[in-house]
Amino acid sequence: MKATRIIRAANPDHMTALPETPSLIAFFMMPIEILKDLHNDFGNLIGERLTNVILFQAGFRSGFGIIKRMEVNCESISMLSPSLPSLWIELGLGLLEVVDATRETIVVVCNESKEALAMGQTGKPSCHLTSGYLSGVLSALLGEHYQCREIECLS
Repeated sequence: MKATRIIRAANPDHMTALPETPSLIAFFMMPIEILKDLHNDFGNLIGERLTNVILFQAGFRSGFGIIKRMEVNCESISMLSPSLPSLWIELGLGLLEVVDATRETIVVVCNESKEALAMGQTGKPSCHLTSGYLSGVLSALLGEHYQCREIECLS
């Protein structure tokens, strides 16, 4: 993922309520190749459009859940620029720069995206899990629904 525009969504069509999160932080590590396998395997079974929706939703729930479990929040949109890049690195998802941030629209550039790296050269935005994850992270940090749309991809 290279450039992303995140738009506050009053009622995202993929989610009606923010998910409940247990207090335990549990996770596991896996090689990034699993991301390409998920894209390919789901794509073969259900098609590209539904695959993208499922990966986005899974990313959203993961990003939202980890932030809630970490009990991190962002008191104001002005605090997003200094805090989000270090949080993104800590999560192991690449390098992120907040280019512009208002309550309605947040523009970020993500370099070294693990999903883009795994996908290889696709010629189109392909980081659906990462886009969902970023949407979930921002929604949890700011307490409102945010919908991430990848504009340009490294892959």
